[in-house]
Amino acid sequence: MVLREEYSLDFRFFCFAYIQHGSQPEIPAMRYAQLTLFTLLFFLPSRLVHAATADTTCGIIWDEPILLSDTTSDAYSPRIALSGNDTVHIIWENGPFTIRFPYARSTTAGEVFENVRELLPDSAAFPNNAYWSRVITQDSHVYIFFLYGSLNDTPVRMIQSSDFGSSWSMVRDISPDTAGEIRSASIAGDTIALVYASFATGGYKRILHSSDRGKTWNRTNENLELHARVGVTSGALHLVQHTFGSPADIQYRLSHDLGGSWDQVSILSTIDGFYSDMPEISSSRNSLLLAWRDTKYGRFGLGGASIITRTGMVGDDSVSWEPERTVTDIPRGFIPVPVLTSGRKAVAWIDEMVSNTTFHGVTRFTGDQDSTWCAVTDLTPTTPYTVASIDVALARDAVHLVWEQSVAPDPSTFRIFYQRGRFITTDVDNHFSPLPQTAQLAQNYPNPFNPVTTIGFRIFGREFVSLRVYDMLGREVERLIHEKRDAGEHSIEWNAANLPTGVYYYRLMAGGRIETRKAILIR
Repeated sequence: MVLREEYSLDFRFFCFAYIQHGSQPEIPAMRYAQLTLFTLLFFLPSRLVHAATADTTCGIIWDEPILLSDTTSDAYSPRIALSGNDTVHIIWENGPFTIRFPYARSTTAGEVFENVRELLPDSAAFPNNAYWSRVITQDSHVYIFFLYGSLNDTPVRMIQSSDFGSSWSMVRDISPDTAGEIRSASIAGDTIALVYASFATGGYKRILHSSDRGKTWNRTNENLELHARVGVTSGALHLVQHTFGSPADIQYRLSHDLGGSWDQVSILSTIDGFYSDMPEISSSRNSLLLAWRDTKYGRFGLGGASIITRTGMVGDDSVSWEPERTVTDIPRGFIPVPVLTSGRKAVAWIDEMVSNTTFHGVTRFTGDQDSTWCAVTDLTPTTPYTVASIDVALARDAVHLVWEQSVAPDPSTFRIFYQRGRFITTDVDNHFSPLPQTAQLAQNYPNPFNPVTTIGFRIFGREFVSLRVYDMLGREVERLIHEKRDAGEHSIEWNAANLPTGVYYYRLMAGGRIETRKAILIR
């Protein structure tokens, strides 16, 4: 996800122009037109209310962030993809007169990254920067799409690897016409699809697709809306875009023949008079995760609003969609990045922490069984600088994030950072898991209970132990233990007489491990 959207403006440019020059920064004519439209969208009426979302704390251990980009040039627009559970691929864009198309790879699931290298060494053939790059993976294959050269007269280009990024093919032109941007890329099996702007059709979006893993390419003929995105599942293309007008809504269309024909339009956002825009889609097997920005629960600062999600299950002829879910706690989010695997979902977005000055990168993900959304994680809780773009990928046991952040002492200089969060899975029975030499949390007994239950845990050294209880909204309701304990098995009785009937979550933190389990109180 990159915040330089079709109808907005270069996010970093505007933030610092606004800060330095007040509410009327000096900007080029095209930027001024974009800003005007952005302002109109921002001041649409909205209700200053907030919808609560079922929430809990989830066990995860966050590694320290890793600086990937060098310290001599501006870096922006990072993208991330995974090959299996172990290989991480990250690309981004650099400023002029430096490495223009950096690529970083980790074959250790993000523990260590190889030296950053340039995939396009022939600077004479490609004199300018890379633009609007995308990276996707399928098995051992890695595909990178980009515009490289003059922004307004270059075709979509592709470079690919068939050995997890160890070696790369020559650059290929794959679009039949020139382009100005690449906005979306997705793969499933042998089918690849991406959305790009075709200057041959006046800048309208088109879908470029391949049914043989990138050997041959074709283009759909239908002009798409301003903010079009595409996802791919087995034998189908899934198009999302927002409609023009006031208010705008999120529309969805399904194609079983690679865009040759489309089913009837479905409106996925609640038609309620509020503005729904910036849709993004992620696909995995026969599931879809859609996320967009919506003003129905209020707005904040330069144009932040609530981030809404919907999950879809793909059938033979149609998609069954779950109801809307709000994943933001405060309506101040910008363009979301959804991603899903067979076991989890995640959404990352830019969060406006302090009006007009500080923008953070945040993420939210689901629990082990894809049932409830965990608490929002702020990747940069103390920084006074701006996070301008973010991307996220999910593995079986970890979430991987990459973002673009300004650095001291120059708030207009940006670097690329990576961070991994490792999930702590839990068992479903009443016994300790067999993991050796680490803190372990047992299921409370009895469960369900009324109003007293016992919680057991085991530690393997003298450790500081924290055992806390949270409600469905992630609020702490009881602090059972907050002290050092000796090695061995321990238990504590929890009396919930003062709490209402409901589902609660208790979390153990000890010895570098975090584990969470569910308790049900029934009166």
